[in-house]
Amino acid sequence: MAIDHDQFFKQLLRIFTFEFILLFLPEVAAYIDPASITFLETEVFTDLVTGERYRADIVIKARFKASAVADSEGAFFIIHVEPQGKSQEAFPRRMFRYFSPLHLVNDLPVYPMALLTYNSPLREAPHEYKVVFPDLTPLHYSYRVIQLNRLNWRDFLRHRNPVAVALMTKMRIARKDRPRVKLECLRLLLTLKLDAARMTLIRGFMDAYLNLNAAEMAEYNREVESIEPAEREAMMQIVNEWEALGEARGEIKGRLETLVDLMQSRLGSLPADVRERLSALGLAELKSLTLAVGGLDDLAAVRRWLDGLRGKQKRVKPKSGRP
Repeated sequence: MAIDHDQFFKQLLRIFTFEFILLFLPEVAAYIDPASITFLETEVFTDLVTGERYRADIVIKARFKASAVADSEGAFFIIHVEPQGKSQEAFPRRMFRYFSPLHLVNDLPVYPMALLTYNSPLREAPHEYKVVFPDLTPLHYSYRVIQLNRLNWRDFLRHRNPVAVALMTKMRIARKDRPRVKLECLRLLLTLKLDAARMTLIRGFMDAYLNLNAAEMAEYNREVESIEPAEREAMMQIVNEWEALGEARGEIKGRLETLVDLMQSRLGSLPADVRERLSALGLAELKSLTLAVGGLDDLAAVRRWLDGLRGKQKRVKPKSGRP
């Protein structure tokens, strides 16, 4: 399955926003009020010269923490984070193109940052955009850069932070260390106590960017056998839960695709609202509808069946008291 890498990183930043700030911008973490963090819907920016259209990726609005910065207590500011999966010569200019309207339209200070996720080149990426004359520099714009391929994964082992676990998979890793990195990522996950959805997101990074070959898996298994039994058991429980969840999702996806094909062969193209309602069904409900679909003659009958299912769910009340 093709991976939408940009969306992958945007999802991580949106779910673990403060954890990301804490890991890479500790100075900002000291003066930001975490409870005030919200996301702004950004407008499309058009380059008046080239006609190209751009949209800033992650735009965060937050308040300064009380008494953290002199004369700024309670004031708002913006953090702009731009994940970039490909090296581009014009990227500094594009960063400034975002900065200018974000600052002028919102009338707020903007803290700009680039998260560079590409594998190559390894050379240090630029962090500023200038307009320079022999006698004057009318513009000198700079931004923070986190270039993952220049960071060493070992430097992040001490961070009990889900963002560290996810992004270690994209840092500088020697080929021989890949099994060890996967093991250390799992060990860190054991300390974080994340819910299933957040755990699945982190697992997605490990599967996408640290997918071990057969020889590496053999080395990884040897590494697992060398750790303490209690820790090994807890680690294997996480892996087993991931595999069970993956199998269940795969079965649901397969059932849904089969059901949609069957319904469309009988009823024609399904409208968006019906498709959306079908996508929300669990495995047992998909099985029931597959058995019932032969008796549903049109889309109205399908909607009535789905309405009836929703009515049953509303009538089911949780048990209380002792059995």
